[in-house]
Amino acid sequence: MRRSEKLIETEILVIGGGVAGLLAATKATDEKLEVTVIDKGSGASYQSSGVIDVMGCPLGEATLKPIEGIAQVIECSPSHPYSVISSERNVTNVIKDAIRYLTSMASNRGVEFKGEIERNVVLLNTIGSFKLTCFYQSTMDRGVLHKLEGASLLVTGFKGLVGFNARFCSSSFKHFASKFNIELRKTSSTELSLPSLREFNLTIIELARMMDEDDFRKDLAKKLETEIAVNDVSHVALPTLGLKKPYENMRIFEEETGTSVFELVSPPPSVPAQRLMEALEEEAIERGVRIFRGYKAVGFEGEGRSIKSVTLASGEKRFPAKAKAYILATGKFIGGGIVEERDKVKETVFNLPLYDEKGEPLKRQNISRLLAKSPFPREGHPLMGCGVKVNAQMKPVVNDEVAYDNLFAAGSIISGYNYVREKSGMGVAAVTGYIAGMNAATHVEGG
Repeated sequence: MRRSEKLIETEILVIGGGVAGLLAATKATDEKLEVTVIDKGSGASYQSSGVIDVMGCPLGEATLKPIEGIAQVIECSPSHPYSVISSERNVTNVIKDAIRYLTSMASNRGVEFKGEIERNVVLLNTIGSFKLTCFYQSTMDRGVLHKLEGASLLVTGFKGLVGFNARFCSSSFKHFASKFNIELRKTSSTELSLPSLREFNLTIIELARMMDEDDFRKDLAKKLETEIAVNDVSHVALPTLGLKKPYENMRIFEEETGTSVFELVSPPPSVPAQRLMEALEEEAIERGVRIFRGYKAVGFEGEGRSIKSVTLASGEKRFPAKAKAYILATGKFIGGGIVEERDKVKETVFNLPLYDEKGEPLKRQNISRLLAKSPFPREGHPLMGCGVKVNAQMKPVVNDEVAYDNLFAAGSIISGYNYVREKSGMGVAAVTGYIAGMNAATHVEGG
């Protein structure tokens, strides 16, 4: 790759540095190609929970069997990415391949996953509720709900930690467990105060970094040992186990306390999500992907059905980036891939037309008006299903015709599914990124 103030040249340019973009970029490097990622900053992947949802709520109803859920979606939602993929591939097999590829990337950087596509599990979270998911970081394994039958659970809080109420979670967990016919023998809570903690406005990210410090970890282990001595405890739930050393921390806490220790799932800012994203970035770079942060794609130059260059912006500067193939992985509203402009929503780089969840052209919409009508509709907000329409090769299409021969798309920029409602976000990101990366590489190699 050649880079100057006026030009970036590469074989494949990936626009977006989330899970879909990083997986697509890394997959393309398997063919020994030059791949560059343009990342304007943290997007939706950093706001995730750090677990991998494949299909949790097909057609609005929760399921513990993702494969059956995928089959329901394929039957009833022809515009869903899983349905589009199934027109040319065995979708279950390619999802397995994509998840295996994603988790191996993470594992190579020390972030281990557990789970299987045949079954969703129930995990407890830091807001006193539960999370249905398919693959999860192994720091959470002791806390899978069906493994807690008969457990005596201590929920551990910290004075000053924002957004986590251990007492509430303790009582709430027992209630939710009973809904799944799991009996927790006992639940209790504690709120610890340690010398190194400030007792106000402590974020979970700050706590995670402190967990990785030897002195803090030793002090915490002693505190936990004291709490467990006066409580009948078999399992300890913590809001985080650390950012860089979670497995070492978990092992030490278990050895010191004689209990099973696990990490709760957390909403943004999520330590497991940051842990995962850092692992994927490190692995992508190790395999030869070049990542440029702070650059935003703001336009393009095309000729016929070919993208010739993308215009990048950094502050007031504008310059082109040229490639043989491009992968659009800019995300939706959080990532900035779709924005509202004059009572309509638009795709921000290639000005591609947007489609709704049913595959129909998106009508002119006023986001504020839609939100005022129903901020949290049960069926999911309609705009969460909008995006770019793609074919089975992940090429954006307009009126069922390929928009550009050398353009591919991956992740939540794609239309046809509502990941918030379905609990399918990371699964779709992985499989569309996997396919986009393969096909972009094939396009470049085919010349």
